[in-house]
Amino acid sequence: MFSNTGGYLGLAAPGVDIASTYLGGDYVYMSGTSMAAPFVSAAAALVKAANAALNAAQLTGALER
Repeated sequence: MFSNTGGYLGLAAPGVDIASTYLGGDYVYMSGTSMAAPFVSAAAALVKAANAALNAAQLTGALER
């Protein structure tokens, strides 16, 4: 399932055929917002680590740029 699509989006992340761990120690390819969220979270953490003084709006703007 995907949240939104279209030219009006400010930020997007890969979410199709992402390798992930699965029950029983297997690896599978999965798609959807749950697979895209870690990419955005990691990018936000890296930007924030580089400039801890950024507020939420500034961090969002940096990610969108």
